[in-house]
Amino acid sequence: MKSEGQVRHKLQQVTYRHLQRAIRTKLSRRPENCTHNRRVKLPVIEDEIRYCHVRKDADGDALVCDECYNGLERAAQCPAFECAHTKDGVKADFTEFLRGSDVATIAAEYPDLAALLWTLDDADPVPLDVGTDPDPPKAPEPPAPPYQILYLHQDGGAVPVPFVPNTFHRAVVHNPVTFTLPAVEGDK
Repeated sequence: MKSEGQVRHKLQQVTYRHLQRAIRTKLSRRPENCTHNRRVKLPVIEDEIRYCHVRKDADGDALVCDECYNGLERAAQCPAFECAHTKDGVKADFTEFLRGSDVATIAAEYPDLAALLWTLDDADPVPLDVGTDPDPPKAPEPPAPPYQILYLHQDGGAVPVPFVPNTFHRAVVHNPVTFTLPAVEGDK
């Protein structure tokens, strides 16, 4: 059985992952993310279609910019594309959705998040710092002694390079006092 701290940590990881996905989706070059994109309901097909409010086709009609009609390619290459969202705005909307919704509403969008919230059963189980990475990348640690120092000769000077045991290295070792480059045929 997991402790409450482990569940809260997992909740923070899952929340951060969903926030990053929401940011990537809302900031991508898609027709629905453009400020110039509008929707119109067409009675013929009884569905909505998206079009560009700024650009026109060869006939002077509104240019269709919908995912169903090559809209992803058109949005990716559109010179008039302006993203309607900001990173801070997406984060604020995401946080507001989590704080203002009950577990059932959250479950419709994020079932894994709702399961963790249900497990905690708190009044305010959503982490306060929604936008921070719960597991930031750690800086690599230098190799622990003992290790050997190899001296590589480059342009007449010796450069110390740490040699870490149990790793793969390719080196040619020469006596530093008698090291000379052999003459190659064709060189003068």
